[in-house]
Amino acid sequence: MNYEEYEENLLSFSRLFEEGFKKPNFKTKKFTELWYDVDVLMCREALSGPFYHVDMYYNCDYVFEGEHEWFKEIRSCEDFLNWCLSIIKLYKSKINQVDSIIPDEKEDKQIMLLQADIMEKLSFMVYDIQKDRWKFIKKPYSDNIQ
Repeated sequence: MNYEEYEENLLSFSRLFEEGFKKPNFKTKKFTELWYDVDVLMCREALSGPFYHVDMYYNCDYVFEGEHEWFKEIRSCEDFLNWCLSIIKLYKSKINQVDSIIPDEKEDKQIMLLQADIMEKLSFMVYDIQKDRWKFIKKPYSDNIQ
């Protein structure tokens, strides 16, 4: 990845981040409740922390420091990617367990699955951003905060 691709990846990430994590305007109570349930139960918010950090600071270095309980086992970009994908896989399976009968439910379910697909794409983007970021900066992260 060259610098232009890296920079474009960051811009694309920022655009997708909000789309993947904002609360949709569901048409049904069933999927509104499901969204809240899986958000809390499936640790989706655990993904939003590192992703937010990438959006704001262009990295999620804190994940690899082993100081936060959620990330104790994460030591590499590959570990982090696998952790993200396992959460998303469980998230999708919970969504797919819910029957959608009426058209509004089907639409709400598709919205949730689309968000899950976006989270998956964001996971791969974070992997690339985190893995390649040291190629493009001269100083460690803490010296780059303005």
